[in-house]
Amino acid sequence: MSPVGSIRYPARDKALLLIMFRHGLRASEAGGMRWDAVMLNERRLVIHRLKGSESGQHPLQLDEVEALKDLREAHPGSQYLFINERGQYLSRAAIAKIVRRCGEAAELPLPVP
Repeated sequence: MSPVGSIRYPARDKALLLIMFRHGLRASEAGGMRWDAVMLNERRLVIHRLKGSESGQHPLQLDEVEALKDLREAHPGSQYLFINERGQYLSRAAIAKIVRRCGEAAELPLPVP
């Protein structure tokens, strides 16, 4: 089986990893993101930081906008961006598992915690 074939929710996982990396999000910040913080037409994203960091709006690049559009099509009506099979937001542990699984699928030469 190819690495891509082993990923159960590719649209969600791609968008999750891209948004977390580009915007420096903690797992708990990404997991709680809601669609009302996304402005696709304006290519902006409202980030609510935790642990005393500064919240604010971030610009979205075109590949992020496309990934988010794909994600929205995959889960219409969801209040949260990144959801599990039950439609609930992803926990930190679930996000850690996704990151680890994607790192293994990509055959990264270092362990992903």
